[in-house]
Amino acid sequence: MVKRYAYVSVRNNTSSPVHNVSVIHKYSDVYRSKEIWPTIQSEELAEDKMLVNYNTGFLTTGHDWWLIMWVNNEGNTLYYSHPHNFRDILDKIERLGNGILKSLSKLEGGESGQAMREAAQLILNQEGTAGFKQHMLESDDNDKLTEIVINSDYTITFKSHSGTSNTVTATKEL
Repeated sequence: MVKRYAYVSVRNNTSSPVHNVSVIHKYSDVYRSKEIWPTIQSEELAEDKMLVNYNTGFLTTGHDWWLIMWVNNEGNTLYYSHPHNFRDILDKIERLGNGILKSLSKLEGGESGQAMREAAQLILNQEGTAGFKQHMLESDDNDKLTEIVINSDYTITFKSHSGTSNTVTATKEL
């Protein structure tokens, strides 16, 4: 077994800025990480990189699971990755309560960023992966960038050196 790491960033291929972009990564029950980008402009790759850990090699059985969330430029809609193993994430989002969800709609100031950090931490602390998209990192991805692309049709594409995965999104009005 070899412990590996990769970098992750988000590209916004929509026509408007996106806010409070949150990426949660779980490598089974071994590694967990999250990152939040306050704003990613249209047609730009976020400068900051997230570091994720994973294992490869003989006798490794772990899987890479991903959850992506963001708020639209108008501040009235939360988008989140929605693979077909779903319902549980919406339940978690709804359990966050109206206070956190409403503060996600504020586009400026520390309150909305803090609310997204709290939401991401609550989801990260959950044991399950329902609602998470599986995109496996391989040995070829070690020390390289995996790009998560928010496409113009609001689908999500994961692009790593070893391969590409796609998923759809769902929304929750704020």
